[in-house]
Amino acid sequence: MLQFVLIALVVALIIVQAISLKNPLKNIGLTYDTDLKLAEPGELIKLRYYVYNNGKLPVFFLGVTFSFDDTVKIEKSSTGTVATTFLGKSCSKNFFLMPGANAKGTIEFSLASRGIHKIGLHYLEAGDFLGLSSYVQSYEPQLNIVCTAKLSERDPEVKVRGGLTGDIAVRRFILEDPNLVAGYREYSGTEPLKRISWLQTAKKGNLMVKVNDYTIDVNVTVALNMEKTGSTDKEIEKGLELTRSVCETLEDLKIPYTFITNGDILSLEKGLGRKHLLALLRGLGLSKCACYEGFAALAEKCMENASENSGCIIITSELTADGEKALERLKVSSSGQVLVLRTETEDE
Repeated sequence: MLQFVLIALVVALIIVQAISLKNPLKNIGLTYDTDLKLAEPGELIKLRYYVYNNGKLPVFFLGVTFSFDDTVKIEKSSTGTVATTFLGKSCSKNFFLMPGANAKGTIEFSLASRGIHKIGLHYLEAGDFLGLSSYVQSYEPQLNIVCTAKLSERDPEVKVRGGLTGDIAVRRFILEDPNLVAGYREYSGTEPLKRISWLQTAKKGNLMVKVNDYTIDVNVTVALNMEKTGSTDKEIEKGLELTRSVCETLEDLKIPYTFITNGDILSLEKGLGRKHLLALLRGLGLSKCACYEGFAALAEKCMENASENSGCIIITSELTADGEKALERLKVSSSGQVLVLRTETEDE
């Protein structure tokens, strides 16, 4: 009697399987998403997926495989097997799904390079429980993740020389307020004559200059030069990294900033805060390092943005002779400070 029951079960199983294999993926669905759409190089990103069986018959074997190119590093996977292919990495896991059942998986990964990455290329494989036959279907990636520029390896507080304040740093790149006098010191020979306090000079017997305090009512124009005259894509990448470091420094200091460039990144009006910074980071990530006009045009924009309580931070690689002249014109005409960060040489 038991033998007949077993035989009947096997026959029923074969019939059910034969019916389910006629169109094995018809009632199978898979959804997925990531916790981040904007990331930085090396940042951990989680991809979560759900696979479900909407049919009335069980699926005895269902394989789910996600494929990634070589710009993706798999950090951790709950999806069974991680394999290396000639295209990159793949993560696979097999399921048995009863009617109406679902299963889930998680893949943790990071991105190695700046740019836009298509994520989600996957394959579904359905087959019999003996592995004698299978049906595979591929699905194109549906998610775009933007990887922004990494922070510059250089110290964001790099000291520079120039302007009215002598040695200053990015974190101190705010305008001195002539109405706020913090003290006095001896004349060094570099200060303008209008800074000399004749009253204090008479008292001390030596030339004395006013040391002004800093105003909080200030804003900065960050100008990124993407002209490639004599420079490589690597230098432009350094410029993108410096731009991010400078703007995050300004965010920490709560100093509003405008961003302009002569390249393929959207300009930003004066602003501050998370939304403002995220727009910049996305633009840095999407950039193809294309340049649409020379540095002279960018310098003109900086002069147009200049005001009494504003400064200008120029981030640039090597400049042409005309570019150097445009930079000098900007320094002369600017009513505020001009800070120049060069990607390939000492700053000035």
